[in-house]
Amino acid sequence: MRPPRSPRSTVRSLAVRVALAAAALGIASLASETVLRAPDTRINEVLPSGNKRTQTPHVSIVGSRVYVTYLEQRYFTSFDPYFTVSVNQGGTWRAADERLNTNFAVSSSDGRMRRAITLPTPDGALFNLQESDFANRNLYVRFSPDGGETWPAPPKRVTLNTEEVVNHSGSMAVSSGARAFVVRSESTSLDPDTGFSNIELNVTLNGGTTWSTDKRVNFDDGGSPFSTFERSTRPAICADATGRVYVAWRDRRDPANLQNLTEVPGRIQFRRSLDAATTFLPATGDIRLDSGDGATTPSFTDSRLPRVDCRDDGAVAVVWEDRREGHWEIYANISTNAGANWLATDVDTAKGFPETWDKRNAKIVIAEGTTPPRVFVGWEETRFGGVDVFVRETVDAGTTWSAPTRMNVGVVEGSYPVQSWDMDYDGTSLVVVWSDNRFGPLVGEPRRDIFSARYLGAGGPAPEAERIDLGSEPGTHDSLNVDVAANLGAFVAVYEDFRENAPVEELRADIFGGGVGATYDASDADADGIPASRDNCPDYPNPTQADGDFDGRGDLCDVFRLDPDNDGDADGIPSNLDNCPDRGNLFQEDEDLDGFGTDCDFCSLSPDVLNRDLDGDSDGESCDTDIDGDGVINTSDSDDDNDGVPDSTDNCDFWPNARQRDQDGDGTGDVCDPNDQRAQNLVITKRVDGAQSAVWDKEVGANSYNVYFGLVDRLDTGDPGFCYRPGSALSRATITDLPDAGKAFWFLPTVVIGSTQGGAGLRSDGTARPIPTTCTAALAKDWDGDGDENPFDNCRFDANPTQEDGDGDGDGDVCDAFPLDPYQDGDGDGAAGNTDNCPLVANAGQSDADGDGIGLSKRRITLSTAGVVPQMPRIATEIGVARTDVVALRSEWKDQLAVLKALPRER
Repeated sequence: MRPPRSPRSTVRSLAVRVALAAAALGIASLASETVLRAPDTRINEVLPSGNKRTQTPHVSIVGSRVYVTYLEQRYFTSFDPYFTVSVNQGGTWRAADERLNTNFAVSSSDGRMRRAITLPTPDGALFNLQESDFANRNLYVRFSPDGGETWPAPPKRVTLNTEEVVNHSGSMAVSSGARAFVVRSESTSLDPDTGFSNIELNVTLNGGTTWSTDKRVNFDDGGSPFSTFERSTRPAICADATGRVYVAWRDRRDPANLQNLTEVPGRIQFRRSLDAATTFLPATGDIRLDSGDGATTPSFTDSRLPRVDCRDDGAVAVVWEDRREGHWEIYANISTNAGANWLATDVDTAKGFPETWDKRNAKIVIAEGTTPPRVFVGWEETRFGGVDVFVRETVDAGTTWSAPTRMNVGVVEGSYPVQSWDMDYDGTSLVVVWSDNRFGPLVGEPRRDIFSARYLGAGGPAPEAERIDLGSEPGTHDSLNVDVAANLGAFVAVYEDFRENAPVEELRADIFGGGVGATYDASDADADGIPASRDNCPDYPNPTQADGDFDGRGDLCDVFRLDPDNDGDADGIPSNLDNCPDRGNLFQEDEDLDGFGTDCDFCSLSPDVLNRDLDGDSDGESCDTDIDGDGVINTSDSDDDNDGVPDSTDNCDFWPNARQRDQDGDGTGDVCDPNDQRAQNLVITKRVDGAQSAVWDKEVGANSYNVYFGLVDRLDTGDPGFCYRPGSALSRATITDLPDAGKAFWFLPTVVIGSTQGGAGLRSDGTARPIPTTCTAALAKDWDGDGDENPFDNCRFDANPTQEDGDGDGDGDVCDAFPLDPYQDGDGDGAAGNTDNCPLVANAGQSDADGDGIGLSKRRITLSTAGVVPQMPRIATEIGVARTDVVALRSEWKDQLAVLKALPRER
């Protein structure tokens, strides 16, 4: 059964307030023009370690915002739900996907999900429903008050049943005012269609902070020892913006004999609530919708799989599969007064010609803004052999219906079976999207593509098929399990796609999206006023450019907002929570409980305060019998760390520190003192992804660290440097800034315990090392404090508010050694090009024997050409710019400092 989308009433409510919603969410108003998305776009995040299987994508849309949820087997064997968003109707997607089942460990067996959907409320909030695939299949709901920017609380378990029952067919509807309604059948059987079961509903009126106890929706007929467990299954739900709730379901209890414990053919039953699920009507029973199928057994036949849609004006429509004709037909019933009254008899929307084939998988959509309500019904059937998709409509609330129209056009009927399909109304037409193999191989594994067609109504133009998965050649890969959402003339289809995986990797699908959407400005796709070239979150609006961990990814598109390494070991656990941040260890085992995971603990069975391995033999300090690897066991070695200081006087027996620094005077040397409020053993390393990381030992009791840096050539002047990374939760920092060619940066972390910052250490002469008095995010973004943030400041280390650049070379005048020479002394003779009498040939002395302004070296060039004056060569813009290799150096004489040096190399 397809997960429900947001009710059409939600879409309409936002459509009339789209300008206000856009302003509140910081997005641009919708463009009037819509275009086919070509190519289609990969939606799920690309992982450095490669992606595994993704499946069951779900999409919803309100205005220009599109929300996609899918399941991915990203780290292990279990499926977790992930979420992402587009703010331009699927043109681009937020860079990072967010895992939503954070109440469980990553990829844990008890947190594995079988389905997840995300629905928007009319006032811009989101509810996410997760259906567990573990044990009794509990349902969990998570709430975002701001359209998916944040999810403040972890998912909350909604189902309160005992372990003796199983939840089936979980579904959700949402309404304004942060209200959500979750319904499911609660059964004694693992089979959703057998056993004793009731329809239970839970409601929140405050964004999921609290949930009601179970509310029984189906009326208890009583009359047997099992009256508390009826035969009610397969619920469908819809809610409108006013808080009216409608639920339909299949009931298999014998209405003529309540003592009969055997299931009878199913009936379609219905109840409604006009007060946000506080009470349900009718008060004394259920309303039967398939009323044309006889009143009692054996006169009625089987009905199943209801679907429901609704509008704010009280229009409600239900569709289901019905077997009264001897085969499965599609029936519907419609109400125009909030479910109080229904058609005199239910309508067979799929009938109208002699047939004996089955129709299945019915779907229903009520169009917006039409009176009486315009209702579309779609289904699939095998009339011509393979599966085709048909639709019909009524424009008079079910009194008459149009002739069936086949939607998977462009090929002969039944020739290419539809694998999956979906439909939605975009405000002007019904959009149907499907997957078939018309361009794929005739034998062997199918290579299906995604297509769409619009139904414009009876008498309108015939549907025309249009291919959607336009990022690859037709028939070259498989695309399937499509879902679609539409509004305001746009639609977005999402589907599983195998184009980026070899045929042998058929279990590794990605989620792609295509369709028709509004045009947008590619230079500022998220319309936040920050050009994409300067935007740290180019596909989601973040005008403040907040980046809490200073990794270059804006917080609103950074899944690991406190982890500058962004889960560098790709185990799904951010480094600030990972006990092995540099080595993947999904299950976080820690046998000795010392805070260092077993997989990266040099002494996994004996606790250590510091996790070090001096001699590189993979045995740490507390479990290495020869800690310095000199062939002499520790008990016989008079200098265990081989630093030249005998153990008898060494204040760090197991870590070399020839200078014996002990700044807090506690008898333990700085380099092995984990609680002296000073960060030690800073090392800068190049990561696998090419970035540099500064890493140091954890300090006992530290709640954060500040990192400072500066120019090495200014150290001797007492320059205090600059705030680089404030309030890091990790004993590491990602370095995203490199020194200029031939220059070097120094880095220094300090420890923060409570609100107190530890010392910065001593300089080589024994005096206290100066650092800035404060370290804040504002200072880290603008080192010289001149109002121009670092990436856009033409003098990062010297204040120049006016950003004057006389020679236009990108270096501000106050930090430009040659402020009027754009080539920066191209011949390297120390004379600026604007005053050099021989700018292309080095002549440090600037000799000019005849005083004509032309240097001697240049004159010699001219004379050597036998009177021919050469053309002035064009000087390339690369002159004076050196490519660099970054090398990390650790030097003890600089104590707590580490140096990042840029060395020029030949081109």
